[in-house]
Amino acid sequence: MTLHTFNKQPSNSQLISDCSLTVRKGDALLFIEDGVYNATTHSFNTSWQHLDDVLFLALEEDIKARGIADDIDQCVKLIDYAYFVRLCAENDKVISWY
Repeated sequence: MTLHTFNKQPSNSQLISDCSLTVRKGDALLFIEDGVYNATTHSFNTSWQHLDDVLFLALEEDIKARGIADDIDQCVKLIDYAYFVRLCAENDKVISWY
């Protein structure tokens, strides 16, 4: 399994497209930094919901820092930094999309 970290806003459509073509079933996609805007309901439904059997995650601290906690899609699980570190150690590889 691969952990993909994504730190760009939803306006970066080319990067979203490239990432979507690379993510496979069983992978995890973690939104970090400004990438957490992809976890909002509108952005998620527009760009990511077509990916099947992918674990969608977002760093809770980045969500709170941007004041968007009330608008996160239900398919996205919020995690802390300790869980992020664990994911990095447990996955075969980590791919950063930036």
